[in-house]
Amino acid sequence: MNKRILQTALIITALVSVKPALTYAYTVAGRGVTPYYTSDGTAYTYDSQPGSSSGAYGIEASSMTLQEIENAKGSWAWIDPDCDGVAERYYMIRSNAYLTNGMTPDGKTVNSMGQWTVDGMVMHRMAYDQNAVAAAIQRAAMTHGDSFDGIYSGLITTTEIRNAGKVATKTGTKDVTKTVTVQKYLTVTVIQKSVTELSVTISDDEGATTSDYEYEGLNTFHSGVTMWKPQKGKNSDYLLFYGYNSIVYYDYDGILAGQLMKIG
Repeated sequence: MNKRILQTALIITALVSVKPALTYAYTVAGRGVTPYYTSDGTAYTYDSQPGSSSGAYGIEASSMTLQEIENAKGSWAWIDPDCDGVAERYYMIRSNAYLTNGMTPDGKTVNSMGQWTVDGMVMHRMAYDQNAVAAAIQRAAMTHGDSFDGIYSGLITTTEIRNAGKVATKTGTKDVTKTVTVQKYLTVTVIQKSVTELSVTISDDEGATTSDYEYEGLNTFHSGVTMWKPQKGKNSDYLLFYGYNSIVYYDYDGILAGQLMKIG
């Protein structure tokens, strides 16, 4: 997961606005019918969503052959069935049906509720309905109080290395890559193990990694910002907490790269 964080950060006190990324078959859903976005920004809708009164239902993976699951040509959708501001991810094999208790064609696992899991942990993301998100932020602050525990989520700007095709060489061809700037949703789930140690799971649409972080100290330039560094790995991958309810990200040029708000 490619992210760049400055040790010094400008404190942000307002929630940054978020929009669903226009990526084929991936979206964040709020109330009512689930929106579906294509790469050119065209919006479609699913007939219903998990937990809705319109009757979306789960289909056990064991009731289908692997070929049938593959032939269904399903797609992933981030959906907030209970409208609590926290979305989960479902593999929709039809407009009103999602896969449960099994593995999807791209190798991901869904539980008995149809939610995407990594090593048994349900993956979450900030929902699209900003009224529900605002309520979730208030609820999380009251629930966790002066603790770093919780689920933080939001949009960040980062860079990714992507395949740019092939070029001819003396012995054949080789792959060419390029670095591109992208916006993506990021979720950080924190369990505070002690006053100076956190267990941190960082996830995006591709997967999740879990690491232990230790307290590094207060940011001397900005009041209220605490710095935590991974116990293993690069010290540049700091987590910067503003108070107990948000994480801020900056690039090496000091430009805002995103803010994650505690929503659960």
